[in-house]
Amino acid sequence: MADKLRMSQVVGNILDNAIKYSPRGGQVTIKLEKQEGDYLVTIADQGIGISPEYLDHIFERFYRIRNTASRQYSGIGLGLYVTKAIIEGHGGHIWVTNNEGLGCTISFTIPATGQPD
Repeated sequence: MADKLRMSQVVGNILDNAIKYSPRGGQVTIKLEKQEGDYLVTIADQGIGISPEYLDHIFERFYRIRNTASRQYSGIGLGLYVTKAIIEGHGGHIWVTNNEGLGCTISFTIPATGQPD
């Protein structure tokens, strides 16, 4: 069964990034689906997106994208690293889908075992 506190931290970290990198008035959407023994969570934004060369690195420890668009935002590059560690610690998987300049979607799965809290 997933740890409720850790799952709140995961969703909070992803939402924080989605809101931070979205324009004022932009939309952030969250979806939860049950798929063949897993829960699938997707959080999509209408932000600046992520250049393809950075996609393989965003879950690395202390990784920050170094471009003009992202310099205005604070952070030390641990949020998504911690998020990935929590998801994997729960037997799940996390990934990002990008539409550069139109936002991105971070999705993760966790096993749907036990009773939900």
